[in-house]
Amino acid sequence: MSSDQNNLGKSRSKGLCPISRIDLDKPFKERTPRERRVRFHFYSIRLVAFIHLLIAIGIPLYMQGYLPTLAIVMFVIINLSISLLLNRFSLLGYRIAVVYYFVFGMVSTLTIQRGNGEQLIGIILALLSLYLIGNQTSKSMFDRSIEAQD
Repeated sequence: MSSDQNNLGKSRSKGLCPISRIDLDKPFKERTPRERRVRFHFYSIRLVAFIHLLIAIGIPLYMQGYLPTLAIVMFVIINLSISLLLNRFSLLGYRIAVVYYFVFGMVSTLTIQRGNGEQLIGIILALLSLYLIGNQTSKSMFDRSIEAQD
């Protein structure tokens, strides 16, 4: 990969990010509040993708013996897929992640009566992830409809 390409394999055009369309060479202090918000969501999506990668690595290590092998394999495949697709800003990844967080939040909500409170952490994580991935700014990055300027 040459130095004029980003990790998506696309060439930078005039120093603009191909996803957020923000000048990458512009110092932080000179960015508008909108540009700061867009970059915040850009890095938040990348952080969520990295967390899914860590989950995919950690599930086989910590759930061995608690879950059937097929369930572990499915969780690893789902989390690796979400991580890869979110990192590439794929619209399919956006859709899968939103459904995943919704289902995860619903399962945590429905099982909160049977547990000892750890489901509350699941509800908070699902809501936080839905906010970071499912807001309009993030959605516009996934379908490449984000505006270059205000």
